[in-house]
Parts: sequence; structure tokens; C-alpha cells
Amino acid sequence: MTYKISILGRPSVGKTTTMHFLVNQFKNSHVQFIPEIAREYIIKNGGIKNIQDQLIVAKTQSHVEKTALEKEPDILLTEAPVFNALPYAKTYFCHNENDYSTYCEIVRISAQHSYDLILWCNSTGSYIEDGVRYQKESELSYLEREIKENLYMFHKGNIISLPRSIKEREKLLKIIVKQIEKGEYNVKKEN
Repeated sequence: MTYKISILGRPSVGKTTTMHFLVNQFKNSHVQFIPEIAREYIIKNGGIKNIQDQLIVAKTQSHVEKTALEKEPDILLTEAPVFNALPYAKTYFCHNENDYSTYCEIVRISAQHSYDLILWCNSTGSYIEDGVRYQKESELSYLEREIKENLYMFHKGNIISLPRSIKEREKLLKIIVKQIEKGEYNVKKEN
């Protein structure tokens, strides 16, 4: 049975850095890594310009996760859960009835996915533009609230809030990986 882990947090909190560190910590497990689909879409298409683009991101993420699970890895690491498309869709693109209908389709897709563990990345400091997304500092706290709202709506497994300090974050991640690989970190899903 595959153990599914996803990284979550507002923009520019070190999710990519955390994910790459985490991937390299698993020594005794077959790990399948899925990078952030939204980032790849933005780079390839010059941005997510409307809610239809956001729907494509959600569908692609869903498909990539399902395909990865067919390979039956011990660990599936995703740089962002499928439901992470929702706060962005709501914040930037839900302006009329058609947009809301598309938003509901993203909700439906998101509800098909569950994770055993979500690692919440707290901010490591001030916002640093990554050259891919350009959120205003004023949008970040709103986005963070929306992301957390979706987290509690869609995720029934464990959530670990990672320290702000990268050094402390890495120390905790090493402990988590050891526990997972020893089979000591079991998750009971709530129904």
C-alpha cells in the first residue's frame, strides 16, 4: 500500500526545497516524486490566466497521481495536493456562474484524492519572488487562509506543521522519514 505525502503552504515558503530534501532522505523505500504541476504549467504556458487553466492543472495533477499509484511505489511524494488548485481558482478566477461551475468541477476532482500525511510549510521569512508566480505581499495572508480552509475540508489524515527554520525543518523531516521507513508512522483515516 502506497503512503501518500504532500507538501502544502502559501507561495514562497520553501515547499520545493523541502520536497527535494525529503526525496533524498528516503533510503529504503521506492519513492515516486511528483513536482508541482501548477509551476510546470505556468512555465510552459506563461501563467494560469483563467479558471479553465486552473481546471487543466487540477485534471493533470489528478491524472499524474493516479498514474504514479499504478506503479505501486512505497511512497508517493507530491509537491502540492490536487486540492491546492482550489484557493487559487477561488481567489483569482471565480467571477460568474460559469466560473463557479468550473470551480465545482475542481472540487469534484479534488475530492477523489486523499493523503496520509500533509506537511505544512510555515513561512521562512519575507516573500521572495521565485520568477514563476507574482503574488502581491497583501494577497499572501488571504491565500494562506484559503489554502488552510481547503486543507481542513479535504484532508482527514495527519498534518505536521514544519518549523520556519530550515535547519529545524530538516531535522524534523529526518525523524519523520525514519519513522515512516520503520513502519512506525501509521495513519488511521477518519471516515
